[in-house]
Amino acid sequence: MTITKDTLDSPQTQSRIEEREKRIKHSAVAALFAKAIQVIAALITVPLTLPYLGEELFGVWMAITGIFAFLAFADLGINIGLQQSLTANVGRLQATRKSISNAFFLLTTIVITIFSAYQLLPAEPFLAQLAVNKELVPELKKTMDTMLYIFLLGLYATFFQRIFEAYQDGKILNILFITGRLLSLASVVLAVQFDLGLAIMIAMYTGLPMICLLAGGALLLVRFKHLRPRLKENSLSTWSQLIRTGSQAFLAQVGASLMLSGPIISLAAVYGAAAIVPFALVQRLAGLVGMLLSAVLGPLWPAYGDAVRRGDSTWIAKTFRRSVNICLAVSIPAFIGLVCFGQDIISVWTTKQAQVQVEKSLLYVCGLWMVLTAFVRAFSMLLNGVGKLKGQAIYGVFLPFAAISIAYSAGAEITLPINLLIVVLIGEAGRVACMAIETRRHLTGART
Repeated sequence: MTITKDTLDSPQTQSRIEEREKRIKHSAVAALFAKAIQVIAALITVPLTLPYLGEELFGVWMAITGIFAFLAFADLGINIGLQQSLTANVGRLQATRKSISNAFFLLTTIVITIFSAYQLLPAEPFLAQLAVNKELVPELKKTMDTMLYIFLLGLYATFFQRIFEAYQDGKILNILFITGRLLSLASVVLAVQFDLGLAIMIAMYTGLPMICLLAGGALLLVRFKHLRPRLKENSLSTWSQLIRTGSQAFLAQVGASLMLSGPIISLAAVYGAAAIVPFALVQRLAGLVGMLLSAVLGPLWPAYGDAVRRGDSTWIAKTFRRSVNICLAVSIPAFIGLVCFGQDIISVWTTKQAQVQVEKSLLYVCGLWMVLTAFVRAFSMLLNGVGKLKGQAIYGVFLPFAAISIAYSAGAEITLPINLLIVVLIGEAGRVACMAIETRRHLTGART
């Protein structure tokens, strides 16, 4: 896509911008409430689940969760490609119906393929490596199976999420998220109270938000007939087009998931599941800032796409600068707070029965990662919204992969914080530098 110059003094343009910013504000407010519930759930679940599961099972849960978070790219970018297509075809019912139908049935093909592949690949060897107590492997296998089913449901939940986001309907979307999070929090209390085990606890905690989103998607299809997938709309040419459009998004997703979830998997393999518990807790704590920023900045992605379609280039540049300032205002104080009070917060968080000591160096490294990730969010919202995915598909994959490979090869000969610092400096700082260059080039080109 190419941004064209706009005329901001036009009454029609001003009205359009006001409507867009109104949708952004409504979506952001709803998202903040949703993230607040998610934060409360995260804060409550740790002191509930850590003493109940013990350090090893808790660490394994974090590692398995990391694996499936990394596999979020398994839709091959189809859902992101769908969002981009819907944004570009607002008001064109036939094109909308065709995009949704082809994306849905293509996604179904992917789900069947993943399920079949999982049945053929043994998970026990990997689980045996994670668990010190080999008697836990059967329970972990059941947990892994549960996570697979939830993950596959999540692909369809993301399908509906992208439809809501394409039409900038974040308010309804986040109401569904809030409902799901409240139910998942209640489910953890029930699981611990009645000793339901790890597999059932994960099924309820992770699955209930997905089910709420799926229910919202079903209601959306009932209300709007043109959004219903139709088998007759499918064609190989449209599948091919969706795959081409989504391939760059797919690779960008791989890089983002690798950077987010790869370190905890790598560290678990090098140092053991129990050793990564301090890192997992600090990462969760630092992740609260990411949740806040994703709530505030998330609605900008479809808004940038709408602005590109309408040629509002000045608004794009102005909004991007504002988003960077928000990242600075949030992440720098959060870094100071994490370094100064991180251990105290975790001590209160984990209860006396399961106290976890965190090295100061780990707090510094996770704090640096948190600040860099904040800037990645601002850059990625703009680049995704204007359709600039190619760069992220290249450096976004190469840098995290190189960083994790180098850190893994260093092994346990270096401390965990130093191992993580290698990943952050090469992977995340490298991505920030590349995104900054690409963003500058794009905004400069838009003004000429």
